[in-house]
Amino acid sequence: MDLRAFRHRSFTGAFVTMCLGFAALISSVILLPIHLQRGLGLSTLETGLLLIPGGLAMGLLGPSIGRLYDRIGARPLVVPGAVGMTLSLTLFAVLLPHVGMWTVLILHVLLSLSLALLFTPLFTAGLGSLPHSLHAHGSALLGSSQQVFGAAGTATIAVMTLVAGADPTTAERTSGVQAAFVMLAVAAAVTIGTCLMVSTPAEDPADE
Repeated sequence: MDLRAFRHRSFTGAFVTMCLGFAALISSVILLPIHLQRGLGLSTLETGLLLIPGGLAMGLLGPSIGRLYDRIGARPLVVPGAVGMTLSLTLFAVLLPHVGMWTVLILHVLLSLSLALLFTPLFTAGLGSLPHSLHAHGSALLGSSQQVFGAAGTATIAVMTLVAGADPTTAERTSGVQAAFVMLAVAAAVTIGTCLMVSTPAEDPADE
């Protein structure tokens, strides 16, 4: 892969933001079921049903966000997305030990909506900022980063285990999940800066 793609500011901003967003997505998919089942006592079926609205919201919004991107560009979408992601993860980190499943549902929907605002505009604007000769390399970088940072998102389990201990009580396990969300919220805050690097290309960049 040609790393000259990172010379382009908009691509670099899209890359970093997308990496951190994907890590947040995978981590939440792992952490929330643990908390809902072990902390709040929900069954596997109840946990799945509770997380369905967020997944549906993210999937169904894709076409609408694509049309919005065509009308208003990337930044009006990715900035609220980054702020919403940071806010939802911060609220998870602060409120998780004190709230029930309905608050978790609302925050998960907020996180899912925020990620929906990020992914399509980031991919489109990031690749659009590159000259044609780097499109294949940029696409490969963005695609592989999702896999790498998705796998890295599972490292939040290590944070949870480190805080909770080997044989945790319910309260200790909740504290471990809370600590993992603190780490995610800090990482998400970085995206508020990196998404400002993303701009909608006015026209196809010339080949270099």
